[in-house]
Amino acid sequence: MVAQHTVKAFDDELARLHGLIAEMGGLAELSVHEAMDALVSGNLELA
Repeated sequence: MVAQHTVKAFDDELARLHGLIAEMGGLAELSVHEAMDALVSGNLELA
């Protein structure tokens, strides 16, 4: 059935997007953590 295939493809794409968004969130968290470390340590090169 075409409808089932379309729904499966849509669900797969949503799962992929969920993973990418989670990865982006992790990278943003790491960036904020590193920026805070740079501010606390006064490391202008790291900032």
